[in-house]
Amino acid sequence: MIFTIGLITYTISFITDLILGDPSCIPHPVVFFGKLIGFLEKPYRNLFKGKKSGNKKAGILMVITVLLIILSVISAIYSLLFFSKNRFLLILLLILDTFLGYQSIAIRDMLKESTSVYNALKIYEDDHRYSSLNSARIAVGRIVGRDTDRLSEDDIIRACVETVSENFSDGVVAPMLYYAAFGAPGALLYKAVNTMDSMVGYKNERFIDYGSCAARLDDILNFIPSRIASVILILSCGMGPMGIKNAFRIWKRDRLNHSSPNSGQTEAVMAGALGIRLGGGSFYFGEYYEKPYIGDDTRNAVIGDIITANYTFLLGSFLCLFAGLLLRGITAFLFIMIILKKG
Repeated sequence: MIFTIGLITYTISFITDLILGDPSCIPHPVVFFGKLIGFLEKPYRNLFKGKKSGNKKAGILMVITVLLIILSVISAIYSLLFFSKNRFLLILLLILDTFLGYQSIAIRDMLKESTSVYNALKIYEDDHRYSSLNSARIAVGRIVGRDTDRLSEDDIIRACVETVSENFSDGVVAPMLYYAAFGAPGALLYKAVNTMDSMVGYKNERFIDYGSCAARLDDILNFIPSRIASVILILSCGMGPMGIKNAFRIWKRDRLNHSSPNSGQTEAVMAGALGIRLGGGSFYFGEYYEKPYIGDDTRNAVIGDIITANYTFLLGSFLCLFAGLLLRGITAFLFIMIILKKG
């Protein structure tokens, strides 16, 4: 029974995200994470007054505080519902677990936002107006961290493809694997770390010390999922029109051509599959950062590359579902064995 329910809730979470995405009318846990992270910065910096060492200590305390608060709240709620003899509360627990699992996945929204970039570029190719190109810059600015006000059409396409590739790992594979292994609380804690990294994990003057702990923890949690994601993405390329050969070749060669030990994994697969070059220098908060290239500069990027990347992303998401169901089944089986042994 537990085995079956675990697989059902996992699948429902996946399907719900595909259908609904993240509608604004539903409060998202990440919004709470973001407000908590932002609220703690000033008092914790003031608590550890100093330069480098003080900011690092403040950042470590912020990470510990955020995770402890989330873990405490989740543990209290799950314990209350799980150990209740009331059937209604047990059903509520399953609904909550499904809802939190669904909230940790980001498939539909990623596809929606990248398609918006494609649509804006399509209009620009038809009318060649600056306003249309600017609309595409605004659209891609919603899904990338770099400055977009000076991006060319080629830059916009490559930025969009990079984000789709990277988000396949930290927006789909990682939360689904943590959900499969540790339930929705595991996926939610992962999302909290990922949110901290996206907010304070920058290597600029403000965050290079304060955000170092969050960035390092995010690297650790994404180390295995990013590599699993790259394998899944390579398999997805093999099932599509692009093929495995070049995707694997560029992944093997360029997967570490990134400041992050993880982000380059899936970007290298996509660059090789499409036959374009990703990476390179970009502006962040008005400051230029030099980055290595990923892939071969065999051709210019075209807007159709966004659609191809989206197709590969979606196909890979379904492969991840099957892999997650296998892992979820194993964890549910082990859970049953532990209960029976104690009984």
